[in-house]
Amino acid sequence: MFRNLVAGLILGILSILWSLPAFSMVNASGRWYASHMGTVMEVTINQNGPAINGVAHVHNPSGKTDTYHFTGNVQGNSITAVHPSGHRFAGSINANGQLVGVVRTKSGHKISLVASRR
Repeated sequence: MFRNLVAGLILGILSILWSLPAFSMVNASGRWYASHMGTVMEVTINQNGPAINGVAHVHNPSGKTDTYHFTGNVQGNSITAVHPSGHRFAGSINANGQLVGVVRTKSGHKISLVASRR
């Protein structure tokens, strides 16, 4: 009987812990759109468990499009991604379902972004 009580208690604690944001994982998959100073970004994220990969198409005002392939991770509602050249993204999905974060370019520039799914 004591063994069953302890097992039930452990299962209860684990179920509470797994429901907390630090233990659950957001779904970052999909197409995300953001703009910054006339530049439009279209990002497609594929997620497999905590691992993500994808491609970002960055359309600048002059009509040029740059393409960046990236990999990264999801932990809770936090998302990190890196491009092989050294560009990095760190952010999270907020309560409104927006992807909010900062891109740090390899040269050290910081660009704050708010992206939405469409």
